[in-house]
Amino acid sequence: MTRASWVAAILDWARTVQDRRPAEGRPPGGYSPLRILWWEWGKLVGAVGLIVLGILLIVKQQPPAVVVAIILHFTIDFTFQTEETARRKVERGRHLVFHSLIAGGLPMIMAGIVAGDPVKALIWMAAGVVGHYLVDWTRRFGLRSVFWAVLADQVAHLAIIFGLVLLT
Repeated sequence: MTRASWVAAILDWARTVQDRRPAEGRPPGGYSPLRILWWEWGKLVGAVGLIVLGILLIVKQQPPAVVVAIILHFTIDFTFQTEETARRKVERGRHLVFHSLIAGGLPMIMAGIVAGDPVKALIWMAAGVVGHYLVDWTRRFGLRSVFWAVLADQVAHLAIIFGLVLLT
């Protein structure tokens, strides 16, 4: 199978996923295949990362704190985030606060626990919540391109994680 036929098959699959979503839940203009692809890939990365993290803990291999934070970020921000939360957090109300507490706080407090420093865990958690809130509050920095908006969003989230864990 050629690369072009793989891309065509993936886009066809994305269109079938798009067609199964309820019309009232779709944003104006519907979902682009690119949006569905990055969301599905994010869910896959989060799920696989959680499995890898579980295996590491079972075999008593402690992963670095930054790895724990990144895996939990993808798991919470994609795999466990409901479509309703993803849609409603744009309103910048309680859904965004709740999402920020979970997606920004939980990975960072767990990373602090893995690092063995309870004070750091609390500081990282607070900074993670504030950072996640601010990044999601920007609504992907006002970029019109879905690709660049999603990339900027995730780069900002990961920069906060790396900055907190590796620079403190």
